[in-house]
Amino acid sequence: MRCDEARELMHEALDGSAEAREALVAHLAECQGCAAEFAALQRVQGAVAATVDREPPTDRLERATVAALALAGERRRSPWV
Repeated sequence: MRCDEARELMHEALDGSAEAREALVAHLAECQGCAAEFAALQRVQGAVAATVDREPPTDRLERATVAALALAGERRRSPWV
């Protein structure tokens, strides 16, 4: 297997494909570069998954609205507009 083929399978394996993961095993055992890349992708996937379930602060919309209205008010008073 070539590295470009392995890279395509990495994404499929991370998406849950058992067949892709099985096909990668031999290549990753032989290719340190692809093994390191796959390990990095797994870490990124884990980090993203850890943030998905977090709830945004409840006042975020209110703060954004206040900031946007303040900015809109500043623009109306600008002599350059």
